[in-house]
Amino acid sequence: MLRSLLVAISLLVLCGHSGETRAQDERIRFDIPAGDAREGLNAFAAQSRLPLLYRASDLLNARTNAIQGEYTASEALEILVRDTGIIATLNTSGVVTIASAAPPEVESKPPPGKTILGKLASLLFADKPETDPNLGRGAGSVVALHDAARELEEVIVTGSRLQGSGMTTSTPITMVNSAELQTMAPTTLIEGLVQLPQFLNNDTPQSQSYSSSGPAGASRVNLRGIGAQRNLILLNGRRLVPSTRTGEVNIALLPEALIRRVDIVTGGASAAYGSDAVSGVVNFILNTDHAGLDAHAGGGITGLGDNQSREAGIVWGRAIGDRVHLVLSAEYYAADGIEGYADRDWFDSWAAIGNPDPSGPREVIVPNVHSRLYTYGGLITDGPLRGTEFGPNGAPLPFSDGRYVTSLTHAGGSGIDPGADVYILPEQERASAFAYLKFAPTSALTLFAQGLYGHGVTGFEAVPSLFAPPWSATIFSDNAFLPASVRASMTTAGINSFTFGRLAPDSDLGSGFVTNTNDMISLTAGFEGRVKNVQVNGYYQYGRNTAVLHYDHAARIDRLYRALDAVIDPISGNIVCRSTLSFPGDGCVPLNAFGPDAPSREAVAWITSTPGEHHQVVDQHILELTAQGAPFSTWAGEVVLVGGGGYRTESLINTPRIEPPELLQQAVVPAALAGYRGLPRDYENNTTLLERTAIRPGAAIAGDYDVWEVFGEATAPLYALASDKRGLDLNLALRYADYAGSGGIVAWKTGLEWRASDALKLRWTRSRDVRAGTLAERFDASTRGSGIRDPEQAPGSTNYAITLLQGGNPGVDPEKSDTNTVGVIFEPAWLNGFALSVDYYDIRVRGAIALPGVQNIVDHCFAGSARHCELVHRNPVTGLISIVDNIFQNIDEVRTRGVDIEAVYRTPVHIFGGDEVLSARAFASHLAEASATNPGQPRIDRAGQTGIEGGGPEWQLNLSIAYGAGPWSLYVQERYISGGTYLANWGPADISDPTVDTAFYTSLQMTREFRLGSGDLTLYAHINNLFDADPPLAPDWRFSGSIHTNESLFDVLGRRFSAGVKFSF
Repeated sequence: MLRSLLVAISLLVLCGHSGETRAQDERIRFDIPAGDAREGLNAFAAQSRLPLLYRASDLLNARTNAIQGEYTASEALEILVRDTGIIATLNTSGVVTIASAAPPEVESKPPPGKTILGKLASLLFADKPETDPNLGRGAGSVVALHDAARELEEVIVTGSRLQGSGMTTSTPITMVNSAELQTMAPTTLIEGLVQLPQFLNNDTPQSQSYSSSGPAGASRVNLRGIGAQRNLILLNGRRLVPSTRTGEVNIALLPEALIRRVDIVTGGASAAYGSDAVSGVVNFILNTDHAGLDAHAGGGITGLGDNQSREAGIVWGRAIGDRVHLVLSAEYYAADGIEGYADRDWFDSWAAIGNPDPSGPREVIVPNVHSRLYTYGGLITDGPLRGTEFGPNGAPLPFSDGRYVTSLTHAGGSGIDPGADVYILPEQERASAFAYLKFAPTSALTLFAQGLYGHGVTGFEAVPSLFAPPWSATIFSDNAFLPASVRASMTTAGINSFTFGRLAPDSDLGSGFVTNTNDMISLTAGFEGRVKNVQVNGYYQYGRNTAVLHYDHAARIDRLYRALDAVIDPISGNIVCRSTLSFPGDGCVPLNAFGPDAPSREAVAWITSTPGEHHQVVDQHILELTAQGAPFSTWAGEVVLVGGGGYRTESLINTPRIEPPELLQQAVVPAALAGYRGLPRDYENNTTLLERTAIRPGAAIAGDYDVWEVFGEATAPLYALASDKRGLDLNLALRYADYAGSGGIVAWKTGLEWRASDALKLRWTRSRDVRAGTLAERFDASTRGSGIRDPEQAPGSTNYAITLLQGGNPGVDPEKSDTNTVGVIFEPAWLNGFALSVDYYDIRVRGAIALPGVQNIVDHCFAGSARHCELVHRNPVTGLISIVDNIFQNIDEVRTRGVDIEAVYRTPVHIFGGDEVLSARAFASHLAEASATNPGQPRIDRAGQTGIEGGGPEWQLNLSIAYGAGPWSLYVQERYISGGTYLANWGPADISDPTVDTAFYTSLQMTREFRLGSGDLTLYAHINNLFDADPPLAPDWRFSGSIHTNESLFDVLGRRFSAGVKFSF
């Protein structure tokens, strides 16, 4: 009832930030150097917070004056354009319009059109109601934000290389500015972005709360849900160095305090920006014209009192003389994390487990699920003594079975669920610093340099030391710590060994603690210049990302199994490791694993004494040059062309660092000769066994590649009617890239935008997009043991262990993707302030890069595939498979298609008799298909799959409503995630409940602004998940234990509060 009441009220009284627009008679501190007119006017708009409308062609070669000090907006505007030939008008509604003193040379040219932001300004602030037919042209989207009119500028159109407020784009783009992101989620950037329905299956601190391979705590967006490596991350239109060898960028390292807006291109953009822009582009636009001093501080906590967070940031910018502008920023964030689910009342070890009843579904969803493979004290898992567990002091106890008993799990009864103790959120700490310097030696040339440093640290406990398949231990009857009663039972049963499962509690061997550190440096230098009427831009950028995965208290594999095989020394009578009898002085300390807390401190110290690190360094160099101009006109208007070229190189050095270093030089010999007995099959052929801890450090690898690119783009009006602003524009783009190792490839795009009437615009694009292999897909290398089934052997001899070589393929071909989009923008004159866009998209990736899998390789070779047989190596004497190369190949097909809907409405209201603003914005997305097709297997469509990760809901909705009255504002947001299926193609015969419930989440924020002399102070309070909604039940059982829900989609943190203060001077 409370939810319904709040949502009903919010539909009538929605919040905005209207109080941020300054009064025209207010005195404002300005700091703008003399220089290029567009830069000066953009700085005026940013510092005055007034909407600004101009056409780029009116300001070619124009300059504005310098201004410093406190003035009203009208006074500052008059000084800025005095004697410049620029006509500036500030109307009574606060809109600044700019025009050239001279009339246009050709009056018959079509009107240039305004940006989305310009249209919003005219809707909100014009003296007379006006409907602009070009809504959505400048950025390919309806309004980006309730109050986006304050951010007007010459828009750099993210979906295109073409620049200028008069340009158009046929590619759909969603624009969200920093104010809206901070209102959606004041704490972190990723928490706000993932609320947009265009993003699916993202890597967030919640969804990647722990991992031994490095991504834990990272913030990596996944546009369309087809892989974070398939969307391109840009900063001010320039790509960033990847955060890992897998190609993704950790956006938590960006300077959040300086982000002005985020442009999300929801269609392929490889022709404009190159490799990786298959599902689209996410471009973070920074406010490099910032003037003054801004600071903020805040904190947050969950309703249960955990994950306390704190943050602070500062931004400073000013003009230095007439031609120099400097911007600096720094920020810090930390959160305590959440260890375990014990405080969440909805957690009860739910899981989907096998059903032994053949008359029922194959799996059942039940609570209180425990493992039957291990206990804290140890468990015998095979043979006549199966079901014997070891209690305190090693006492043998019967293991009690519950319901739905299988070899892996059961519900109720004895056992444990390690999933209850898994980190919900890792500990987090991050900091960033940014500097931007701009120098304009002449009116036609601007030089700039910028530096970015980002630092992030996450910490979490990994899965505890574990004896379980495929790493179960073998205990022999002569084990010195084995209880006598168990040894006697073994003698009676006629066995001399059994399989042993144990999960180490924190009180003995426990878990390794992993610290993941990420440091990013990005240095850029470039220029923006004009030669006559041609805009020429260029830059060089160097980036380095250093990732260090450090683990303490992690069990060393070579020591763990040696210590477990404890025997009586026949000479001394002491308990020793059996390996010590063969290799005296090997230092092995025998391990008693029978019972909780049984291991001695000495044994634990010896097994876990070796810390390990995994160092990964990714370097990137980029050089790019572009030129843009309008060399000629057609019957319908100017044809704008842009062309350029670039060079990029990326390199990887991946180094495991083990202490002591001499471990790396130890030769690997057969297990029996090295003093091992009962080694698990997974380690039998593992050439890195002596280097291994329970947390794998990875192999030592290195590699690099480079790419040369040339590209061009053109926009040409096919027809235009100046009388009613109707017209049709054609957009073409072409890029050729030559990749080292995989050769040349072409990306292209063609698009149309038809302004059918003042109220209706239609757009269409078709593109060929590409993604080259990442450093990991090219150069990764690892070796381990693996079990296979060899169809060439006689029955009974088909299953055996082999060596698996897994990793990169330097010659892997780029992926190719065909993307189609078609959309409509509707802005009726009879509903002033309303706009609607609907876009259909269809992305099909062919030759997707993936690992084929060891058994698939063997099976396809047996079926006669010569390509697969090249990857299978047999012993010439025995005929058995010795090695299989499981390397990345172009084998899969991925397709996603659906519909995006975006609507905005803003209008003045007088609910309480004052100057109030009511606004609303809605994003809706329908996922029609999310399929993958592997060779020889049927297509699997995971649209509507919201249980197991990898799919997506058929419908998502994000509705935000805002109400502003003077200095007060209230914001309410409702998110809807449609119910779905547990797993694609599963029905009642497969699982007891194949459905997943709908989810609703409500957020609420209130702000209050104060004037402090020449500055502003804003207080805010925010509640996320206002009604403390439990995550829908979508459980699973995995290596780490039970999993309650799909954590990449649903909220497991519960209600949380944040509050803070912002200063602006």
